[in-house]
Amino acid sequence: MNLINLNAKFSGSTEDRKKAIFSTLFIAGNKLQTLFDNHIPEISLKQFMLLSVVRQSEEPLTFTQLGNLLGCSRQNIKKLADVLSIAY
Repeated sequence: MNLINLNAKFSGSTEDRKKAIFSTLFIAGNKLQTLFDNHIPEISLKQFMLLSVVRQSEEPLTFTQLGNLLGCSRQNIKKLADVLSIAY
């Protein structure tokens, strides 16, 4: 089954379309993670996203604000930042 078949299968009801959207986003996220990991093994995709958001921010952001932006907890952001500060 490919994404086109998956979307066609879930194209009936509103609930089915929601399932198709969720499945497509999940699969795309996994593919993005795999591509990133294969091409830049020194840093994780989450670490890269954290660095990107920090770099693009016009003012300093707290771990809580970064977590809200990236969709994870303050504690996860702190762990990512700690690993980055040790590694680099």
